[in-house]
Amino acid sequence: MVAGSSAQAQWGTLKGPMILDGDVLAVKLLVKKGDAAAKDAAVCAAQDAPDESIAIDKDSKGIGNMAIWLSKKPTKIHPEMIG
Repeated sequence: MVAGSSAQAQWGTLKGPMILDGDVLAVKLLVKKGDAAAKDAAVCAAQDAPDESIAIDKDSKGIGNMAIWLSKKPTKIHPEMIG
């Protein structure tokens, strides 16, 4: 007989849209096109290279490519998010 650990019993699923509350800021550039100081500028600065560490849709304000860690079970959930 195989029993699951108590840590596994604490896993759950979080579903729903993750929406930015506020203004969407302009995407910062990691490398600007034509930046002669960039390493191998002919390749790396051939075009703008945006910082894609955070992905936010400017129209819906939906946030992508994210992970969420809850240290405790929430005591309240917004009524619009209960399905």
